[in-house]
Amino acid sequence: MSRGPGRLGREILRELHETPGRRLAWGELKRRFPAAVRNKSFYRAVRSLRRAGRILDAEIGSERQIGLAPVYESGGRPRLAYTEDRQLAALVGEAHRLLAVVSRAYGVPVPPLSPSTVHYLEELENVTRPDSTVLGA
Repeated sequence: MSRGPGRLGREILRELHETPGRRLAWGELKRRFPAAVRNKSFYRAVRSLRRAGRILDAEIGSERQIGLAPVYESGGRPRLAYTEDRQLAALVGEAHRLLAVVSRAYGVPVPPLSPSTVHYLEELENVTRPDSTVLGA
């Protein structure tokens, strides 16, 4: 069972996370890791990240771009890759909990939630837990 990305994979993810737009041209990404490109470990790390769903690559114009996937799966559960998204998810969960507290205090029934919203809030509990393989955690 995989324990997440290796050292080079984490460095690649960190580079993508710190870049505006969270994507880089293939050539630029390779220039940032010259030693790994020479010994081919760069290509293995990128292939592994792509298989794990952590990065996306696409042809934009005539240039190949590598970008950080905003949502990926780890341990059978969805995870948010962006720090801002995890913070927003935590706020949504907290707002729901506060609504329930206020509703009970006033004797008003808690507004019913759709099954998809309930499922989403349950997933938030999993997504907002710290994950050492997620950037910015």
